[in-house]
Amino acid sequence: MFVLFCGAAFLVIDRIVLKTGQEQGNQKIAAVQSYFLQVNGDNKHELTPPDWSAYGLMAVGSLTILYTVKPRNKQG
Repeated sequence: MFVLFCGAAFLVIDRIVLKTGQEQGNQKIAAVQSYFLQVNGDNKHELTPPDWSAYGLMAVGSLTILYTVKPRNKQG
């Protein structure tokens, strides 16, 4: 359900600014993280989810929920 709710939240959220207890400076972001994370003008990491991520997360969450509540076949 958490993945489903995260997907629903991404429908209304444009960006998320991550706050840390340390000064970020000009740290290099890993290649995988750079697709979603950027460093904004205040040297804080900013998460900007792509438009498709909301629908993808909701689909995965919904299918997982449906799979867990489906009736099991009794054999034998």
